[in-house]
Amino acid sequence: MATIPQNTALISLPLAIWGNGYSQFLPQWWDGVRSLETQPDEIIIVTDEQNYQAVIESAPAWAWVRVIKENLTSYAQYWNRAIELCGGKWIAICNVDDQFRPRGLDSIPEAEARGCNLVCDAIRTKGTDHVQQTIWNPETLNYEFELGGANPMTKALWQASGGFPEGIRFADWGLALGMRKSGLVKPYVTSEIRIVYDRGYDRLTLSGALLGAAERAEGREQIKQLVRQYK
Repeated sequence: MATIPQNTALISLPLAIWGNGYSQFLPQWWDGVRSLETQPDEIIIVTDEQNYQAVIESAPAWAWVRVIKENLTSYAQYWNRAIELCGGKWIAICNVDDQFRPRGLDSIPEAEARGCNLVCDAIRTKGTDHVQQTIWNPETLNYEFELGGANPMTKALWQASGGFPEGIRFADWGLALGMRKSGLVKPYVTSEIRIVYDRGYDRLTLSGALLGAAERAEGREQIKQLVRQYK
């Protein structure tokens, strides 16, 4: 079992990759990382047996990259484990089928200098010119999720929020509800574009952005239950 480091760096990039069909995106993910003007201090990848070899072969020979093989079963478990192993003060998530923009991490040092713990930046949808400004809006979280994904945050905020909740379809939304419950969010707002987001205009994705009506209704009901649980 890998040991858990304690805040030895500023920025950690966790990555979780498991199941079928996602290792094909590793080259573009690494291209995005290489393009970053503000580089991370470490990269922690948690993967399964099925994808382990592809991850190892794709990873640059950088001393600050660690690949850990785990036998887990869900989105929440893989991402929580990856973040748990991060030693940086800040974590910045980019799913393997998304891609960092060159200035994607530039806002983190600025947010740190201002005493903030959540970056509300922008994401561009793959295949379009659409740019979404992410918003921390706790008043509307019961019925609308405006962060657009797991925004850069301090590891301390992730811990206080309880991590990604298990057993719900919209885990990012669930994490945001945990942030609201913590009462600790101090957002830093910027129009900087962090990632190109693969919404799945040509296929289903990890995010489930193009889920069918029944699946989406199920996910929203799970959010309603979580809202009631957190009251």
